[in-house]
Amino acid sequence: MASAGQMHPSGPAEGAGLGESLSIHGSTEKLSTSAVNRILMEFLVYFGRAVFVFYPVYLTGYLGLSISWVLLCMVMITWWKKNRQWKDARIGTAIDFVDNETHVINKELHNTLQMASWVNFPDVEKVDWVNKVLVQAWPFFGMFMEKLLKENIQPVVRLSNPALKMFTFTKVHFGHIPVKITGMKVYTHEVDQKEVILDMNISYEGDVDIDAEVKPPITAGIKGLKLKGMIRVILEPLIGQVPLVGGVTFFFIRRPTLEINWTGMTNLLDSPAFSSLSEDTIMDIIASLMVLPNRMCFPLIDQVKVDQMRFPLPRGVVRVHLIEARDLVAKDTYMMGMVKGKSDPYAIVRVGNRHFKSKTIKENLNPKWNEVHEFVIHEAPGQELEWFPLKDIQKGEVHLKLQWFSLKTDPSLLSESTDGFACAMLAVYLDNASNLPCSNVSQHSKQKQLIVFFPQVAYASKDPVWEEGFTFFVHNVKTQQLTVQVKEHEKKTQLGILRLPLSRLLNTSNMTLDQRFQLERSGANSQIKLKATIFFNPYRAIRNHQGSFGEIHLTVRYTSLRNKLIVLVDACRNLFRCSDNGTDSYVRLYLLPDQTWRHRKKTHVKKRTINPVFNDNFEFDVSLQEAQTRKLDVAVKNNRMFHTRERKDIGMVLIDLSQMDLTKGTTDWYDPQLLLSMI
Repeated sequence: MASAGQMHPSGPAEGAGLGESLSIHGSTEKLSTSAVNRILMEFLVYFGRAVFVFYPVYLTGYLGLSISWVLLCMVMITWWKKNRQWKDARIGTAIDFVDNETHVINKELHNTLQMASWVNFPDVEKVDWVNKVLVQAWPFFGMFMEKLLKENIQPVVRLSNPALKMFTFTKVHFGHIPVKITGMKVYTHEVDQKEVILDMNISYEGDVDIDAEVKPPITAGIKGLKLKGMIRVILEPLIGQVPLVGGVTFFFIRRPTLEINWTGMTNLLDSPAFSSLSEDTIMDIIASLMVLPNRMCFPLIDQVKVDQMRFPLPRGVVRVHLIEARDLVAKDTYMMGMVKGKSDPYAIVRVGNRHFKSKTIKENLNPKWNEVHEFVIHEAPGQELEWFPLKDIQKGEVHLKLQWFSLKTDPSLLSESTDGFACAMLAVYLDNASNLPCSNVSQHSKQKQLIVFFPQVAYASKDPVWEEGFTFFVHNVKTQQLTVQVKEHEKKTQLGILRLPLSRLLNTSNMTLDQRFQLERSGANSQIKLKATIFFNPYRAIRNHQGSFGEIHLTVRYTSLRNKLIVLVDACRNLFRCSDNGTDSYVRLYLLPDQTWRHRKKTHVKKRTINPVFNDNFEFDVSLQEAQTRKLDVAVKNNRMFHTRERKDIGMVLIDLSQMDLTKGTTDWYDPQLLLSMI
């Protein structure tokens, strides 16, 4: 009973299971009409494919043809399938690029930047091999820098402030991370055949570890620094014997940027010398050594003259007219910042390691200075006259006028200054002195209307060596004189004096005196050796030129079909003759405000002619609306070499595109203005 009772509940379940199985089996045995039709269609398709595949084989045998025809057909079919797959993949890649354009471009750029170091770029080259050399040589560079800091930098720091008289480097370690060169440009065609010039962009984020004692027990230290800038390396002269290069010179064309991670700040804050150890002061010390006009020079053979390496003749003078600024940011606030006032703006004009500070204009966001400052230029990159937007600030512009004056040692260009500015420039290379009556000597130099102090000191020597160069602006060559005073350091006791009338230079070869001079008020055999050269400005003669400086023929139009601004530089005529052989001219274009080398466009050079024909076409990718807000800067230039002193700039045309109907286009002759105010 119990067994029957246990089995009873299971009966319906088993019966249900059996019923389902029978039900399914019954449905497979009774096929519907649609299922039968589907099976027949599948069979016919299968049979058709078999006939399609095997019939060519049967037909080939029936006709007595070679089996090669079958193989040929199979190859053709396989090729067609592969070709179709390739086309499908290419279409799929294009669709994927459209859908993921940003990601694909970023990936390709990343792969491109990892290319081999021998890949060349249009203007700047990757130089990974140089960075590998720097990694290997970095420990030895650290040894050189330790010697440089202790022997050269330490004395300069001590002289920079009385509170730093006991400044001493106690630890110098330049870490394991070397300088990295991010790009290099080599000049070979533009320079003299006996030299090579390299411009290297350097970036240094080093793990330096430097400790110094300011004044016991006050200490300072540096644990890491960042330095970025462009350094120029000059290999000259090239010679026909080992080591092939007579000397190496390097310097920063512009002041690099410097960030320092200081340590020992608590002690420094208690020191009056802390302000003398600021990053700006350290940058000034670096500038005094290797920012133009200062250079680091290493002669490799005895025949090379050190004075020519350390102090080559300047290329010209730039006169900076600081005119005004506008739309400056208001910095003054009142009532805890609730009320904004104006600003008390002033400007700092800096060229190389020289700078001037303008007067301060009280409470004015549109100040007018109208000041003029002059700078001696040893290397002259291109700049233009216009409003310059201020960097690292929300808004504001400054208006500058830049005048470039070339220099020549030609006495026929002598003229007196009538506008209050200098009419000539004096370059002095102070070499050494001998048989001085005292041991510790420094030097002062005086010139009428100018007093310059030279801080380099030669200790414990009656025959000091300075090897420093200096420049002076001259207003009247016939009446002014150079006065050099040699003094004992700190006591300022005069050890000797030299008075050199500038008129003596007018009757010398190349307007130069290079010799030893007897010192007055000194020992019987006390002498000083220096080289003095005076330069005149040939552009004053150009100012008296009453004729035209030439014309340039341009065609400017906008093509709406291609969305491009087209500029055709046709030709120039009657250009100013820059030399006896004519002018090696070319035309340079900027679509303002874009003025970087990437945006510069230039024609090819036409040599020895004052009527060059260019027929060069240039395109700018801008919309019509944007083009109508731009200005076209067109400059005609002389392609002179670095080592020559011919006129570089001939004339400039500034075309306001908002005044043109660009869709119709304009073709006309333009009269370039004299580029005295353009560098």
